[in-house]
Amino acid sequence: MRSTLLLLTSVVAAGGALAQAALVQESAPADPRLNQKIERIVIEDEGSRVEEVRVGGQTQSVTVQPRGALPAYEMQPNDLARNRPGDGREGLSGSGGRQRVWNVLNF
Repeated sequence: MRSTLLLLTSVVAAGGALAQAALVQESAPADPRLNQKIERIVIEDEGSRVEEVRVGGQTQSVTVQPRGALPAYEMQPNDLARNRPGDGREGLSGSGGRQRVWNVLNF
């Protein structure tokens, strides 16, 4: 009886030791600035070609190339952290919240 009790106790103790999960050290998550998805969206119709660049789901730039002899222009997103607010004539809601910019000198 005593040997059976000793055997049962040692089996339970060994089973408990084996049942413990091994400690897995997780690697630190990558810097979110380094793993953001970059999307380039191009939409064309009869009158123009629109190219949009998004980084991490936020629009960074929109370039519009009209058909014909008209020059291309860029629309800057309404991101107050990157752009200065309007001068008051349009307010913050002028032109749909975006500022149009024409590139005069392209190299």
